[in-house]
Amino acid sequence: MPQRAADAIRSANDEGGGGFVPLLAVLALLAIGCLIFFIHHVAASIQASTILQAITQETLTAINALFSGKIGEGKPIAQLEQLPREAEWHPVAARANGYLQHIDSESLLRFAGEHEAVLRIERSPGDFSVEGAPLVSADRPLDEAAAAELRPLFVIGDFRTVEQDAGFGIRQIVDIALKALSPGVNDTSTAVSCLDYLSAILCRLAPREIASPFREKKGELRVIADTPEFAGFVAESFDEIRLCAAGNVTILLQMLRAIVRVAFDTRDAARRETLLLHARLVRDAGHQSVHASYDRARVDAALDHARETMRATSVELPALPANADAPAAAEFR
Repeated sequence: MPQRAADAIRSANDEGGGGFVPLLAVLALLAIGCLIFFIHHVAASIQASTILQAITQETLTAINALFSGKIGEGKPIAQLEQLPREAEWHPVAARANGYLQHIDSESLLRFAGEHEAVLRIERSPGDFSVEGAPLVSADRPLDEAAAAELRPLFVIGDFRTVEQDAGFGIRQIVDIALKALSPGVNDTSTAVSCLDYLSAILCRLAPREIASPFREKKGELRVIADTPEFAGFVAESFDEIRLCAAGNVTILLQMLRAIVRVAFDTRDAARRETLLLHARLVRDAGHQSVHASYDRARVDAALDHARETMRATSVELPALPANADAPAAAEFR
């Protein structure tokens, strides 16, 4: 037995009679190092901050692609009056169940022009499409060959994607915040981080032009899309978190900070009104769920600070609409 061990050791030497090379030991150390690196990588990748950063970056990339123009820079668009008032719509049904992931807009316009039709998109990216339900409708009948050419322009898959559905990125972050605020988890720090990343997404959206639903080709209306609205993105970001944050002063204050942050990036009156509405809703939630005068004073102080900060940066928000149930209205004037 000792002789066999000696032979095994000798076999680990290089052929030229050099120094001893413990191959098994080196391989074992490399394997242990790889295992440690893998464990560290997995532990880091499942941290909430890492996940939030990845979702936000993917969403910002989608926003840059989908909403590339600044407000006021858009080109003239086709008007609804170009559509025949008595148009009769002929639906083209989906052939599969799943989420609409992608619409080939350029090919859709080309198809509409070639067939001299107006197409009305019945599902937006992110919507669930049911087999047999309308996917797109035309203002004139399409034969089966044309319908077969049209369907592949709508990609349906098993899950939602962010590529043409920026709202899905917001939805994922909101879901993380709701789980963090649930009684079984009660992780306020993660919910605060979610609001920070949501504000980053809304800040990117705030100055961007959202295209008209009416798309034209050679001056004629060809496609009516179902486009999102800024108000919808804001509601998706804040509504459910506000409802789950009743009594949580930290989250209520953080929501107000996020709203002010987004307000800095838009001078559009309608969008400022939307942000102001949500600020009022947060203030109302605080008055309804926070009973300690000390905590209520903190919320009021946050509103005063927001007002002063906006004045200092020359971003004047319009006054709140008169509402007897909104005691915070004067704070924003």
